[in-house]
Amino acid sequence: MGDTVWIETFVAAWSAGDGDEVASYFAPDGVWEDMTMPFRHEGRAPIAEMWSKVPTEFSADSQFEVSNPVADDDRYGFQWHWTGTHDATGRHYDIWGMSLGLRRNGLILHHYDSWNPAQLSEQIGPDAAS
Repeated sequence: MGDTVWIETFVAAWSAGDGDEVASYFAPDGVWEDMTMPFRHEGRAPIAEMWSKVPTEFSADSQFEVSNPVADDDRYGFQWHWTGTHDATGRHYDIWGMSLGLRRNGLILHHYDSWNPAQLSEQIGPDAAS
């Protein structure tokens, strides 16, 4: 197995809402694809824009933690735990998901996320327990 330290710093940039830092891990034509929502961002600029908005448009205290990272030169995977307070409702959320990806020459070519949006809706949606 390869080095996974880069995964920790990559995900720390998610928590920081540092879109430029997140995008720097990608090849110029790299892709971020959320298989759940679904959405797809192609290229560093759209990826940077997405990650710059997370803390300001969803949750100012959004935090991601990594568990079970694995990587080799070409592939990686890890679980993530996302917690915070949804700014619009003031409700706390606690979500688990996973990411898989392909890399070349140390840069991400394609990143895939999968998680359960129904779990998020149950926690912050209009029918969520207060």
